[in-house]
Amino acid sequence: MASLAVVIRTLCPYTVAYEPALRLLADRLPALCCFHGIDCAAWEEALDWVMIETGRDVELFALTSSHPGEDENEVLDFARACSTHGKAELLCMTLPESVAI
Repeated sequence: MASLAVVIRTLCPYTVAYEPALRLLADRLPALCCFHGIDCAAWEEALDWVMIETGRDVELFALTSSHPGEDENEVLDFARACSTHGKAELLCMTLPESVAI
């Protein structure tokens, strides 16, 4: 089964109001989550904390990255390069608009 790599474009600064969406994302057990867009570093850090707070094994944590100032094609290239032998399912989403995960 292919692992899941997620590229997330953020449209606004992160607030705790978006934590439920990040929890839903964490429940999908992605191998990689790349954030780009507005306040992307804060979104990345918030997902890191969500992963920590779940109490799950560290082996199930997603590799996270933020890409301020990079366009979506650069981030997609990074996600593909980091995906295990190119066999990852690649999901692109926008937050907060596409919160159904």
